[in-house]
Amino acid sequence: MEDEGIITLTDNSGEEESFGFLDIIEYEGEEFIVLYPMNDDEGQLLILKVEEDATSDEYDSYVGIEDDDLVQAVFQAYLEKHKDEQIEN
Repeated sequence: MEDEGIITLTDNSGEEESFGFLDIIEYEGEEFIVLYPMNDDEGQLLILKVEEDATSDEYDSYVGIEDDDLVQAVFQAYLEKHKDEQIEN
């Protein structure tokens, strides 16, 4: 479910959590979504692979990434894309 930059994801145990949308990053021909947890003050981002949902033409599936090197590479691509943006405190 998406609403004005907020995405609610459901995990395998049926628990829902809301995330803020930051960006879609293309890396090596694949798309990844970069999110931040709405209820987490630690500031850790969530990076998921975007895959077409075979059951729906309207929605994509977001899949966890087990390869830490890939997560780091996508994160670096995200940082590079946004390096010129000013951070406000």
